[in-house]
Amino acid sequence: MKQPSGINERRLSAYSTAAAALIGIPLQADAFIVYQDIDPDLVVLSNDTLFLDIDGDGIDDIQFWIESQAGVITSASGGVFSYTYRFAYASALNANRIFGMPATSEGFSFNSAYNFTSGDLIGGSTLPLFANKARLSSHVVLNSIPFYSGGPWNGVDNGLMGVRFNIDGNQHFAWIRLSVAATGSSMTISELAWDNQTDVGGITAGLTASIAGIDGSAPNIWGVGNTVIIEDISPSAIVQLFNIQGQAIPFERQDGARIQLQVAAAEPGNYIVRIQEDGAVYTKQLFLTSM
Repeated sequence: MKQPSGINERRLSAYSTAAAALIGIPLQADAFIVYQDIDPDLVVLSNDTLFLDIDGDGIDDIQFWIESQAGVITSASGGVFSYTYRFAYASALNANRIFGMPATSEGFSFNSAYNFTSGDLIGGSTLPLFANKARLSSHVVLNSIPFYSGGPWNGVDNGLMGVRFNIDGNQHFAWIRLSVAATGSSMTISELAWDNQTDVGGITAGLTASIAGIDGSAPNIWGVGNTVIIEDISPSAIVQLFNIQGQAIPFERQDGARIQLQVAAAEPGNYIVRIQEDGAVYTKQLFLTSM
């Protein structure tokens, strides 16, 4: 759903919901991925500014805005020329960073924010970041004739911007679902997700998986070596295993009094077990070794 702006400055206090398609129950405090479906969408129009607080801690993390102006220029010879320009920007705030690097186009130099593909890793130590503003789209008209229209996000629909931001001095990563209209006339933010663990090292672009807590009626799940053991579920239950980046991990399932998942091709570390049974969904994090 989209909502027109109509005001000069707005703030989003982040709200957290589980990804219903994957988890289906409320997000708990021990989640790795915090997903937010922003409804209605946030729409930035000409001369609007939006401050986005990704994690809802009261500190703005990133700013989006569109600079727009129209007027006339009088040359030294007395000629009059009309002009219109519109620039769409994003900028990380408070020592945060946007993933991207400097670029040039049509003689213009600017910082270019990456448009990640769903499934890309946002994080690690190899991707460049920058602190200054990123020009997403540019549109210039002289005497009613388009002079320049372009930019790395110009006309992009449902792109994925990557951000590294700080919580209490610790680094976290986020993706933001962003659309920029052709000619930069508007920007739309429709969803985002961020990791709430300090040792994850990145987030998968487009991933909406969350880890939900388990109450006393849930199955009993634990790990021994490279094996996941599950009690108190039926053989018809659907079981999945993910690493902390949200990638599905293959396993060999053995049904019996206890269901066992034998994992071979994976590194020792933290994993997420997801169980779907009789309309309920349970998830749990555990540590596996001896792969």
